[in-house]
Parts: sequence; C-alpha cells; structure tokens
Amino acid sequence: MKKLILCNYLFIKRCLKRTSFIILLLLIPILCMVFKTNIEDTKISIKTGLYIESEDNLTNKICNNLKNNYESVAFEKCSSLDELTSRVASGDYECGYVFNSDFSEKVYENKTNNLVTVYKSPGTLTDAITDEYVFSEVFAEYGFNELVEFISSQKIFTINDIDSLRSTLRPEYDYYMAGNDTFSFEYINADNETIDNSSLLSSYVLLSVRGIITLFIMFAAFIGTFNLYKDSKTGIFNAFNNKIRPFCKMSEIFSLTLLAGIFGMSGIYLSGLSDGIWLEIFRILLYSIICTLYCYILYKIIPNSFAFAALIPVLVLGSIIFCPIFMDVSEIIPIVKYIAWLFPPKYYFAI
Repeated sequence: MKKLILCNYLFIKRCLKRTSFIILLLLIPILCMVFKTNIEDTKISIKTGLYIESEDNLTNKICNNLKNNYESVAFEKCSSLDELTSRVASGDYECGYVFNSDFSEKVYENKTNNLVTVYKSPGTLTDAITDEYVFSEVFAEYGFNELVEFISSQKIFTINDIDSLRSTLRPEYDYYMAGNDTFSFEYINADNETIDNSSLLSSYVLLSVRGIITLFIMFAAFIGTFNLYKDSKTGIFNAFNNKIRPFCKMSEIFSLTLLAGIFGMSGIYLSGLSDGIWLEIFRILLYSIICTLYCYILYKIIPNSFAFAALIPVLVLGSIIFCPIFMDVSEIIPIVKYIAWLFPPKYYFAI
C-alpha cells in the first residue's frame, strides 16, 4: 500500500510540473463559468414556422398562443406554404406546422386525424419539443369543444344557443387551464430555497456542464495512458513485483483523473449544480476509477500508443453523440442508451 501511495504521489508531482497539464486543469472551472454565464445571459430559441391554410378564430387563437406562451421556442407565422417549406428545407426553421383547411371543422366534429401537417428540417432533434407544444394547444381547444358538447347533451341543462354557451364557458375554461387553481409548478433552488424563474430549456442545457467535466476527466485518463505507454518502455515499473505492478500502472492513470476530478468539482460548485459535497465526491471518485480501469483495459488490449491515439477521436465523438453530454439522444432514438455504455461518460450519469 505504501508503494502504491508513493506512486500516486510521484505521478501527481510530475504532472503538476507540466504547464500544459496545469492549463488543462484550470480550463475546467473557467469553461464551466463561461458556459454558465453565456447560457444564463442568452435566450435560447428554436425557430419554428406556422402556416394556416384557412384562417379563422380558432386557428388564429392557437397560433397566437404558440407565439406568445413559449419562451424557449420562437414560433413564426408564414404568409405561404412555399415560404414555410423552403425555410424548413434550408434549416432556418427546425420544423414547420401547417394547419389544414378543414382544421376547425374537424375539431368541432371531434375528429382528430390529419389536423396538422408537419415538415421537419433534415437532422433536427428538437421536433419532439415543438410537437408537444403544438399538441398541447390543439388539445386545449379540442378539450373545450368536448366540454361544450358534453354540457349541451345533458338533459339537466336547457341550452338554446350553442354560441352563447361557448362564450359563457370560455372565460372559466381559460382560467382553469392557465391558472394555478388546477395545478402549478415551482422550481426551487435546493441550495438557498429560492424560486428559480429561469428558462427550463436554459436549465436543461446548463446541465451540460457535468458533461463537459466528464470529458475533461476522460481526457486526463487518456494523457495518463500515454504516459503509461512511455514509462512501460523505460522499465520504471520493473522495480515492483508482479502482484503490485498492475496497480502501480493504473495509479499513473488515476493520478491524472483524480486531479481533473478535483478541478471538475470546483466547476460543478461554481455552476451551482452541486447535489451535496459527499455525493459529488463519491461521483467524481467513482467515475475517476472507472476511467482508470477503462483506459487500463485499452492499454492491455492496444499494442502501442499510436494505435491508442487513433482510437481517441472515436471515443470522444462517441461520447458526445451517444452519451447525454449536451443532449440525451436516447430520448429520441432508444437504441442509443445501449450503445452509450461503450463510453466512459455514460457511467458518470448512471451513478
């Protein structure tokens, strides 16, 4: 055990003498703070188009609600179908929604098929969000029509004019749909117990700070593995017996991941994302060990540092694409959640 602790101490001491590695460590909290500041100061918007084939009060009301009620999505009304489709095809809009000419007629007749036509930009991953927003507004109007139909069909009510019933029910329906009397949410900051009024999408993106930290710790493990390849050739591990030698080799990787983890914790606290110091220590420590074992296995499998270097871009891109670094693609493509286990960051988010 003393020899293992000595190895870690010597490897950490050597790394701290390298200016490039010190810069890498300092970049972790700095980038976390920059990322946090930019996200909080910037309104994140997904641009989405709307087009109405046959305008009336119902379709205009839904479009106005979409344009005014959702901070994280910018719904814009188009003057023609060609304008909408061309802007979706160019990527200016993530997607576009066309309210078909018989939209209002179908809603009033309680028909729900082919109400809205959707055009999606190639490669978009945000259509699931905008679909929910459009559906919620359409369903609100469908629900109101169901309410009118139900009341008008009851024998206990005397209904002489459906239009009058609609105008009477509308204010009450809107009040309970939008008011806090039905249900409401308050997002509380766990640290100071204050209400968080920030954009939900901004808060979601801010969680990518943890993803950035997992990447930095993984980079540190890669650097440690390169050092291991070099030191193994020089024979510095020959002084240790066969039982302790593998652990001494792993300590060369672990010493760097541990340093990156310590600075990663500072980034988490500076970003206000901490779930408690002991839980954060446990996560970082366990993830550092996982990265160490992961890279040590690669070291045993891959014959030289050149082949290992060729694998690094694949590991980095795979981590960004398949792991929830900046967004969780598995919510859209379920099979991704199984592929993600091939990359280290997935294990951090599973802890």
